Amino acid sequence: MMKPDSLYNTGMRPLIYSEKQARLQKIGWYRDGSKLCYYQNNLKRKNAGFYYTLNFNLKFPYDNDTVYIAHCYPYTYTHLQRYLGTLEADPGLKNRFQRKTLCQTIAGNNCDYVIIADVTNGKEKKGIFLTSRVHPGESMASYLIEYIIDFLVSNSPIAKILRENFIFKIVPMLNIDGVVNGNYRCNLACVDLNRQWIDPSKKFHPTIFYTKQLVKRMKEERDLMLYCDFHGHSRKKNAFIYGCAKDTSRK
Repeated sequence: MMKPDSLYNTGMRPLIYSEKQARLQKIGWYRDGSKLCYYQNNLKRKNAGFYYTLNFNLKFPYDNDTVYIAHCYPYTYTHLQRYLGTLEADPGLKNRFQRKTLCQTIAGNNCDYVIIADVTNGKEKKGIFLTSRVHPGESMASYLIEYIIDFLVSNSPIAKILRENFIFKIVPMLNIDGVVNGNYRCNLACVDLNRQWIDPSKKFHPTIFYTKQLVKRMKEERDLMLYCDFHGHSRKKNAFIYGCAKDTSRK
């Protein structure tokens, strides 16, 4: 609630989950609410500017119900662990999918990464590195990276060509502690991990520190064709790409 505008002002609505509606009508999360308004309030921020308020009306579908309200469709760390465990246990994926532990977070949770490639001609393949969910509140990034993994391990002819020519290394959830604790941007050290890439701390930003080491090793082993980090956005619509201009002053 710190940005001067929001997609709530252009039609987006909060997500609702009713336990009774899920049980009786088999309806899960859905968007609802009326008379939405996102606006600046009178609370000043510590450094500069003001905070913002979101107002909306909501009609509950049932009496004596438990209703959850969310900003984005939830995607939990538990869901990720179950998903990776299912792929790891699939004998049909043995020669194209590997799951490894990158490090442990501040809270002691395992941070996994996966390797996707066909086993032949490993040294000749070019590298592609993907990461996701550095901001815990951007759960759409986790859904997208899951769809990408599903496609890359599939029997699609295009996926087969990609596995034959590239090695994919993917860290699907960078800010695990933030996801587990319900933070929107920060980890347990109260920092935005996406601002720590230049000089990450092994103690306070372990997933960033070890991901950066993994990217460096991949670059030493083979041509690194692409690094892509998946996010969501509170103001932009649809799909878009941010790119970096080459900066030779940084290594």
